[in-house]
Order: sequence, then structure tokens, then C-alpha cells
Amino acid sequence: MVKLSAIRGITIITLFGLVIAGCATAGSTGTVKAVTPADMRSLAGVWQGTMTGMGGGSIPATLTVEADGSYSARGGAYASQGKAEVKDGKIEFVTTQTSGVGAIGERTGSAVLMDRGDTWALVGSGRAPAGPFNFEVSKAK
Repeated sequence: MVKLSAIRGITIITLFGLVIAGCATAGSTGTVKAVTPADMRSLAGVWQGTMTGMGGGSIPATLTVEADGSYSARGGAYASQGKAEVKDGKIEFVTTQTSGVGAIGERTGSAVLMDRGDTWALVGSGRAPAGPFNFEVSKAK
């Protein structure tokens, strides 16, 4: 009886570990490219993807970046505007205005740029008063 419980426990732990590893690598395929201020112009355009909040539900998201680094983002009933800045090879999103659900309070976010062959992807996370969120958006090169 003890052996069966131990085997079951090990199996559950192993499966849990595999699920966590799969989640950690899902969506992160590609090569990380360190961003410089000179790259800001190439980031300009409309990026499409998803945002995922604390509840785990994913919603469609659109990020529009201008050549000067200003941006607007929309995901469901939430929208924001601000300035994208390069810091330590990543992109930091500094929000200056929000509207929609949970629009009160400061938001922060950062992303890495992934080279996926035909497309670029911004994979990142942020924090809002309602809790943490993740996002992944992409656009053709």
C-alpha cells in the first residue's frame, strides 16, 4: 500500500513539473534580441496577440507603436497609452493614461523582443492594481 502511494505521489509531482515546464516554454520560441534605442523605429506598427490576467483567461490584444515610441494598447475593455522606452535591452512600457475596467492606479510592463523568423514578438509581463498580467503580441517583419 505504501509503495502504491509513493508511486502515485511521484507520478503526480512529475506530471505537475512537466505541465509547469510546458507553460514556461509555451509562446517563448524564437531568439531573444537585445533592443537598442536605434531599434525603436523598427518596432513601429500594429502588433496583435493576447493578454492573460490573474484568472488565467486570455483575451485578444492590440498594441500600436509609433516610431517615436509612443504606444496605445487595447485588450478587452481595457485601454492604455504611454511611451515605450529601451532599458537594459528590453522594452519598458510607461503608461500615462488608462481607461476601461480597473483603469485606476499605476501600471508597469516590460517585454523582450523575440525573432521568430518571419515575425517579431513582444513577450512580456506587467503589474496593475488588479494584479499581474502577461502579454504576447507579434507582427510581420
